[in-house]
Amino acid sequence: MKTILTLPFLILLGFFPVNGKAQYITISGYVTNFLTGGGLENVTVFEKSTGIGTISNEDGFYKLTLKPGLLNLTFSENGFESYSQKFNVAADTLLMIQLKPEKWSKMNEKTDSELQSGMNNKKSSPERKKFWFF
Repeated sequence: MKTILTLPFLILLGFFPVNGKAQYITISGYVTNFLTGGGLENVTVFEKSTGIGTISNEDGFYKLTLKPGLLNLTFSENGFESYSQKFNVAADTLLMIQLKPEKWSKMNEKTDSELQSGMNNKKSSPERKKFWFF
């Protein structure tokens, strides 16, 4: 009789997790266009060390479930500059990311360098200048 009751108990016990310390965290948020502020669809969100990734939905929302620790997240989409950052995460986190269009960035590289060289050449100029801060 003991053997008959022990076998189902052992089978039932096998369904419970053995390691109770396996905790996961959720990284979620929105990816938006830097110029328009609208959500970006199909942005690839990728964690390099684990190889886990996802894509954003039509509103720019994404969600990843990962183990806590040092994470290296990369956000990329065709036509936009990629963004990569390392984070030390211990709890659920909400990240709001803005991606810059590549064409816009290339157009403004020349303007930014002209502004910097103009500032260095004319330190005391009476005329007012407009500066863009990004």
